[in-house]
Amino acid sequence: MSGIRYEEYGVSNDGIPFVLYDGLHRTPLTCSSAANWHDHIEVQLCHSGEGFVLIDGERRPFLPDDIVLVNSGAIHYTGTEHELLYSSLLIDPVFCRCAGFEPTALFFEPCFRDSVCFSLCRDLIELYHNESAPHRCAGLQILILQLLIHLTDLHTVPAPEVKGVPAHDTVKRAIRYIRENYHQKITLDSLAAVVYTDKYNLTRIFRRLTQLTVVDYINQYRCRMAMSMIADGKSISEAAAACGFHNMSFFTKTFRRHIGCLPSDCKRRGARGM
Repeated sequence: MSGIRYEEYGVSNDGIPFVLYDGLHRTPLTCSSAANWHDHIEVQLCHSGEGFVLIDGERRPFLPDDIVLVNSGAIHYTGTEHELLYSSLLIDPVFCRCAGFEPTALFFEPCFRDSVCFSLCRDLIELYHNESAPHRCAGLQILILQLLIHLTDLHTVPAPEVKGVPAHDTVKRAIRYIRENYHQKITLDSLAAVVYTDKYNLTRIFRRLTQLTVVDYINQYRCRMAMSMIADGKSISEAAAACGFHNMSFFTKTFRRHIGCLPSDCKRRGARGM
């Protein structure tokens, strides 16, 4: 895992109140490269194999028949050291609010087993794939409402007691600032001031939630942006400067470390693609 990304799924325009990723097959080579967070409530179902989930820095096993509930805004990552088959259901927050469920105010048990919940999800997945079913859209909305009612009745927990700003909110703000200002000089002191903490706390929580140091994340993001610019035709020196690198030797070494090749390799690939 090499960072955190925010995922934007938009609002459904076909009346289906969720996004479904069914039958996700993961091995150590095909796991995502980054943790992510989004506004949706996410339900994950483990079908076979074994894996783990990391939610706001806490790691839990993910085994067959387990259900994982990811709260809106939680930083999470699903991985495996062997092989894992699971499905992911992301419930539209707009639909939730229209039905009287405020996703940001709901806090669920992170991992549990519940045969009724699993059965509802399986019925929902089966209907989703049956595009010729009568009243399919209405049926999916009813199943999602039944699922939400069941989850809120049986699997909500008290809101966590927060002292000050939650760690993941601080990390999210830091990542947003880095992405908006990667072309400028960013120091640990200046970043900590922007997110209203001290650099020692920022260093600790950033590493815990992203598995990267702040400096590594900044350099990695800058290198990815530079790679995109080079592929789009900018010269290597122009891309380096535009991404906050003013020493070409350091840029080349850092680029190779984070991207796995030299900037000139990206330039040649871009030229071949033109």
